[in-house]
Amino acid sequence: MRPCGISWSRRASAIALAAILPACVSTVSLDPGAEFVPPSPLQVPLTVGVYYSPELRGYTYEVRQDAMDKLLFPVGHATVRLFDALNPSVFARTVPLDGPPPFSAPAPTVDAVLETAIERVNLLSGPFVGHRVLLWVELTYRFTVRAPPESSWNPGR
Repeated sequence: MRPCGISWSRRASAIALAAILPACVSTVSLDPGAEFVPPSPLQVPLTVGVYYSPELRGYTYEVRQDAMDKLLFPVGHATVRLFDALNPSVFARTVPLDGPPPFSAPAPTVDAVLETAIERVNLLSGPFVGHRVLLWVELTYRFTVRAPPESSWNPGR
């Protein structure tokens, strides 16, 4: 009597495939604070609203090594953490914003709105250290600064 269901060879293949598949996608953790020393700029005496779009927050850089293997770099999340740590040293006060201008009433009292976007991502691989390879993620950002109509700050002055 033959057992019902898939054969042993198919069952073994399915188990092997199930064991292999989770290893095909790896999410690389990015810690911008590991070697990041915030600069000590002259602080700009402005209250700046900071807006991170959902696209920026969720941006993941994907590297496909072949049809099965890929590495995921959650650079959006790391970017938000980096600039949340950096912006207070640059501006007198920062205010997190839920959306870009124009604002609905009541509008936040800010001199300017700063929006960050990722323009380009470069992945650079370095040497092996033990069983690990060092990777550098190089990011190019685009900053958009807007002054709300009620602001006394004028970027053209």
